[in-house]
Amino acid sequence: MTDKTLIDCHVHLAALPDSDNGCYISPKMLKSPLFRFLLWKHQLDPEKPREANQKYLDDLLMELRASRHVQKAVLLGMDGVYDQMGRLDHGHTDFLISNDYVLKTAQAHPSELLAGVSLNPQRRDAVEEVHRCADAGSNSIRLTRATNPSIARSLSGNCRSSATLGTSSV
Repeated sequence: MTDKTLIDCHVHLAALPDSDNGCYISPKMLKSPLFRFLLWKHQLDPEKPREANQKYLDDLLMELRASRHVQKAVLLGMDGVYDQMGRLDHGHTDFLISNDYVLKTAQAHPSELLAGVSLNPQRRDAVEEVHRCADAGSNSIRLTRATNPSIARSLSGNCRSSATLGTSSV
């Protein structure tokens, strides 16, 4: 038997919004074929978000444990779309998987999951969020597209400094 040594660095964490996970799904996304397929494939009940989220995570862990080569997975969050003032724009955000949810999920399964948080450089607290997530144990930071190039340039210097905190930016 081959020892498991690989890390899958691109595993999307999905979640239905509940009262404390900070996730969001737009009405448009709730009706999409992709979302309906995900519900069907994993037999998730959208009326029971906590149970559905746990079932999705259980399924993901089961697939990871069944892998012959992959030892760990980096869970990826997805930040939202932000307006010019750095505020979350729900009208243009299809879904959001919060950094807190990614961190909490990875921390609950440290031998199998790593946290890959997501950051939109347009958000007003972008620099603080980089440091907060690094301090909380994120293994990588995925930058989403910024609409303001000067914000992205400013943040990239902070991401370089996050390397000293033991994280990487993707």
